[in-house]
Amino acid sequence: MRAALAAFDTRPEEAIMIGDGKNDILVARAAGIAACGVGWGIGEASETRDLGPDLFVERVDGLVDALT
Repeated sequence: MRAALAAFDTRPEEAIMIGDGKNDILVARAAGIAACGVGWGIGEASETRDLGPDLFVERVDGLVDALT
């Protein structure tokens, strides 16, 4: 994640990780960026939510509204 931030010349406070699993949330935390968990995809929604992401979106159609 830090390499991706550097490649795009982006500071951690300017980024957000959107992910469907615990590893996505953990990577975001380790990189110092905000985390948005989602309730669809491969990961278990309850496990992702329990990690306390900065945002949690249940359905894909709510993602844009949550991020604006």
